[in-house]
Amino acid sequence: MNIVKEYLILAIGDLKAAEILQKNKLYPYAIYFTIQALEKVTKAQLILNNTIPPEQLKKKIGHNLFLGFARYWRQNKTMWDAHKIMMSNPKFKIMFNDSESHIKNEKEIAANIKAIESHIKKLEITALDKNRKQEEAEKTIERLDKYYSKTGEEYEKQRKQVENICSELNEKIMTTENEEQRKKLEENIRIIKNAKGYLTGIISSDYILKVIQELAEIMPNQDELRYPESNPLDKFNENHPLVKNLEGVNRHLKNSIEFTLRLDLSSWDN
Repeated sequence: MNIVKEYLILAIGDLKAAEILQKNKLYPYAIYFTIQALEKVTKAQLILNNTIPPEQLKKKIGHNLFLGFARYWRQNKTMWDAHKIMMSNPKFKIMFNDSESHIKNEKEIAANIKAIESHIKKLEITALDKNRKQEEAEKTIERLDKYYSKTGEEYEKQRKQVENICSELNEKIMTTENEEQRKKLEENIRIIKNAKGYLTGIISSDYILKVIQELAEIMPNQDELRYPESNPLDKFNENHPLVKNLEGVNRHLKNSIEFTLRLDLSSWDN
């Protein structure tokens, strides 16, 4: 098994534990295991995008979700740049003339990167008002629901586009007698399928990035859940906004895991 899958399988276990604990009204413990799942999803993405080597995760990231998110965001920035370079190749442009429809324009990307990095810097200097953020938990889930729907539509669009192109090329292969031409068509199919994996990876990574960003902001400090002086049993009761929206939080973590498992993770096999 590879290290990325190991993190994701452990995250699935954390989410199952959170679900059981929530059903039994043990809300602080349910939130605690949700945070554990979020950490593992973040770390899986950091490894998958070659941001930090697996052996350095514990030392460099630990339980610091915001640090993990910051590094993941900066790595994602290079992914957008790589995609732009790839799409400048005429061969890919012809094959995917509509594939950039889901990519934000350059000014929007730059503005988002600047805003997020500024936000992260602010978090490192001052304590985040977690109570205020948790009050907005329902709005957070609503935003993620809309983004997930948009992501699914784009993902399906790319899948169908690739299938249609490959189907057309396969038909040409069947009717082509020239061996050299047939090999060229087969090579085109291989290139297209590789490009599909890259493009769908970009689409899903953008959604996962949003999940990490949004959920990290509404998760409490783990000390609030573990120590009696924080009074977690009274504070995180069934009326608490985060508790009321915990199912939505866990749903988006499951979606993130599902998207990641769709990718080719073979390069991380032990």
